[in-house]
Amino acid sequence: MSYSFSVKAASKLDLIVAGKCELVKVIEQQPVHEHDMAVANEAMEKMIGLVEEPGEGQGLSLNMSGSLYTIDGAPKGATLSIHVNPVRI
Repeated sequence: MSYSFSVKAASKLDLIVAGKCELVKVIEQQPVHEHDMAVANEAMEKMIGLVEEPGEGQGLSLNMSGSLYTIDGAPKGATLSIHVNPVRI
């Protein structure tokens, strides 16, 4: 099962909140991702933490995707991709 989403926000904290909300939606639609959500949340927060807080009129975008390969409900493989970039808001 795989997921992908993009969100924008005016601050790092707002971006983290928006990203966490999207990850909750992923679990609601694909419960198998309960296996990897703790890792995805932690990695997202750390990546957002690496960049500077945006200035006036600026914001950040988060593009995140992941997949989980399972056999009989047990995780056998996983991928995670996170992009955090400045944007104009």
